[in-house]
Amino acid sequence: EEIYLDTAQIATWARLEGGWGYLKYTDFAFKDYETTVELFDEALDSLLDTPGLIIDVRGNGGGYVDAYLAAAGRFLDEEKILSYYQVRQPGQYGVYEMYDQKTGDAVYKMPERAEPRKPIYRGPVVILVDRDCFSACEGFAGGLQAVDRAVVAGPSATGGGSGYVSGLRLPSKAIISFSWTVAWLPDGRQVEGNGVAPDIQVRLRARDFASGRDRVLERGIKALEDGEAQSLLVATGEEG
Repeated sequence: EEIYLDTAQIATWARLEGGWGYLKYTDFAFKDYETTVELFDEALDSLLDTPGLIIDVRGNGGGYVDAYLAAAGRFLDEEKILSYYQVRQPGQYGVYEMYDQKTGDAVYKMPERAEPRKPIYRGPVVILVDRDCFSACEGFAGGLQAVDRAVVAGPSATGGGSGYVSGLRLPSKAIISFSWTVAWLPDGRQVEGNGVAPDIQVRLRARDFASGRDRVLERGIKALEDGEAQSLLVATGEEG
């Protein structure tokens, strides 16, 4: 097993036993948009020849919407809507008036589109999540899941706050995060309050924490071995 760390340590990638690729990405808002996307691309470019890929976004609290859309575009061969954002009470947040980025029309339910970015990774993809996957992280995992481009695995649903997020810092220094928009996946699921439910739910045991065993990663590898995740060609019906 070979593991490489970039200097920022927000992107970790490896070639696992069996040749599978592993990419752990911890932040969709590192320094700025360009750096965030550049680090993701650097990691993925190192794994383009792998037969299948595990993307580990456990603990990723989100970040730039455009960054997650750019990352998702590396796995698509055509434009896809990955999420919609809707203000809770139209007209209440005039300062946040929303516009469709493609048509320029004012909307109350705004689509977020991912466009293909080359080189495209076409192998099967498994995304590992947990309840700390939040905001843009949920858009990335849930969006690719909803368009049948990835299988999601984890112990529980994600955090359930994928809309535009605000927060309050309490006197105790704890931070409360909340969404002022509602996020929907393209298949109609509401993320707010629900999170993104995994396709493959993995039961965690106390002894696994004590021993350092990563049962979620093990299950992700098994999903690739068993063909539970599809390549891009199969998902689009192009492979005979």
